[in-house]
Amino acid sequence: MAGRHRWIALTHNLRIRYTPLQVETLMRSGVRCFVLVGHAPHRELAENFVACLNSVQRFLARHREPFLAKIYRGRSKVAMWLPYALWRKRSADQK
Repeated sequence: MAGRHRWIALTHNLRIRYTPLQVETLMRSGVRCFVLVGHAPHRELAENFVACLNSVQRFLARHREPFLAKIYRGRSKVAMWLPYALWRKRSADQK
């Protein structure tokens, strides 16, 4: 549903990158997903996300294709984790 509506997904699941079926579903659905990194209560993670919205918006402007990116708690830093092009290449190499 997120991909169909071009919504942005948020997760705190740091293991998602290592779950091939979940990553494939995100990428094939066109989802741009941010992983909230850091051990903290959900409220604190949400506050950090709001505090770095400018960084998130700049990141979204530069990256239109599906991706997994990390948002670091306490640093207002957004970093690419797995871009669509790299995922496609890895998927093709495995076949």
